[in-house]
Amino acid sequence: MAIALPLAAVAVLAPVQGVIADRLVAVVSGRPVMASDLRAARALGLVPAAATLDEATLVDRLIVRELMRAEVERFSTVTETDRLGLAGTDAAARASRLDEAALAALGLSPGRLLAWLEDDVRIQQYIRQRFDAAAQPSDDEALTWYQIHERDYLRDGRPRPFAEVRDEIRARLAAERRHALIDEWIAGLRRRAIVVLAPAPTPP
Repeated sequence: MAIALPLAAVAVLAPVQGVIADRLVAVVSGRPVMASDLRAARALGLVPAAATLDEATLVDRLIVRELMRAEVERFSTVTETDRLGLAGTDAAARASRLDEAALAALGLSPGRLLAWLEDDVRIQQYIRQRFDAAAQPSDDEALTWYQIHERDYLRDGRPRPFAEVRDEIRARLAAERRHALIDEWIAGLRRRAIVVLAPAPTPP
C-alpha cells in the first residue's frame, strides 16, 4: 500500500561541510529512502540501469529493494567469504576509486556503502535459494512446450530434435518461471508493507 506524505512532514537536510542537501523521497515500513540514495544508485550503479531511469522509476526500484532487504534480513546472513567476494563487484570497483569526501558528497560513508553491497549479496543469495530450484521445469513439461512451439525450432524447414533443444527450452522456461515467482513475491511484499511517498520539491 502506498500513500502520499504531507509536504510539511518531508525532511530536508541543509548542506553541511560540503555535503549537498538531502531530502526524504519515501518511507518503506518506517525505513526512509533519501534523495542521497538515488544519487548514490546513479553514480555507483547500485541499481541496474539507474543512470537511465527517471526519478519516479528509480524511487520505485529502491522501494522494492528495501522491501526485499527487510524480508531477507529475517533469514539470511553474509559470511566472510561473501564479504571478500564483494571486492570483485562492479559497484565495489567503482566505489574503491572514490575517497571519503566523494562518498560524503553522495550521502554515503564507506560503512554505509559496504552495508548496501552486503545487503545486495543477501538479496541475491535468498532469491537463488528460494526460487532457482522451484523454477526448474521437468523434461515432460519441456517436451510439452516444445510440441506446442516446435515451429520456433526449425532447421532447413524441419523441427530440430527435442534432445538437441531440451536444455535451451528448460533454461527458457526456468527463466520465465523464476521471473514470475519473483514478481509474485514482490507483489506480496508490497501488499503487506506501508509505503509512504514524499511529494516532489516545489521548484524555486
